[in-house]
Amino acid sequence: MYLLLQRSDDKWEFFSGFVYGAALVALFLVSTFFHYVFYTKRFRSLKEMLHMCDRAIIYIFIAASYTPWLLLKDAERNFWTQNLSWIVWTMAILGIIYQYFFHER
Repeated sequence: MYLLLQRSDDKWEFFSGFVYGAALVALFLVSTFFHYVFYTKRFRSLKEMLHMCDRAIIYIFIAASYTPWLLLKDAERNFWTQNLSWIVWTMAILGIIYQYFFHER
């Protein structure tokens, strides 16, 4: 993430690098913490919460991995890249909400 931010030339590159880098760091942190708690076979309520967070962060990472491509694809942001960006993030949020209410069902 540091290198992405350091090498950015404009605000869109910086924003894209921040979104992608933050999502990647969060993905590894949450997943590592969840798997640590899962394999120690303790803290059952914490394990369930972390399992939901692990699934949610996957949705966020998928949306964040599309963000740089959509923002930096064209030299200028056009109608399709802006709207597709909103669609991807909306689908991620809907996936998180769905997963929250129907976790493991």
